[in-house]
Amino acid sequence: MPKKNTTPSPVVQIHIPKINIRHFDVLIRGKQPLVMHRFGQVATTAIASKQAKAAKQAKEARDPEAEYLDAMYVMPGSKAGAKNAKYGIPGGWFKRAAVDACSHVDGITKVFARGAFHILTEDGKNSTGGLVPLKFSTLRMRQDYVKIGMGSSDLRYRPEFSDWSCKVRIEYNASTISPDQIVNLLNIAGFCSGLGEMRPSQKCSDSFGTFEVITKTSSDTKAA
Repeated sequence: MPKKNTTPSPVVQIHIPKINIRHFDVLIRGKQPLVMHRFGQVATTAIASKQAKAAKQAKEARDPEAEYLDAMYVMPGSKAGAKNAKYGIPGGWFKRAAVDACSHVDGITKVFARGAFHILTEDGKNSTGGLVPLKFSTLRMRQDYVKIGMGSSDLRYRPEFSDWSCKVRIEYNASTISPDQIVNLLNIAGFCSGLGEMRPSQKCSDSFGTFEVITKTSSDTKAA
């Protein structure tokens, strides 16, 4: 029976290059009012009941005020409609708008942009599910006539924020993209895509939710 080889295997050292992760902040100012329509609890409950094949109930009278409040994105610890309530914008909105803007920029593809930078929300997490704090001067309830499908129509009650602004923190790979490139994407996104409902990139082709980058500050470094 042959002897087993007891010679230890050589230790192979693997060098993992550090990603050159950096951060900077941009101040964004709205050029047109921002209209929100969060997929709230009322709509979620209706879909869940339909999928569960629950018995249909008689339609209740609509409550415009409740629908309006349900359409808002509220910062943790706040209650929509409260006197001191704090509202936010989904961080993912900025990322999607900037990625869409790649269609109007030479040399940067959407696939590349998706992996080159991220939007950090107030809790320091990635943009998925997180909110960026929103500042504004006035808030009002809109009543809009909208078309649904073929020949159907309905009314929508949604919040409209005027003179709005927010500070957005961006995390990026400095080895692949520069802050100036990201700011350029955001500026173009503010012009051609916008945020929220009735934005330029929607089929309605309105100009709500357009914005511009005012300042870029607070650059730092962090090794991953």
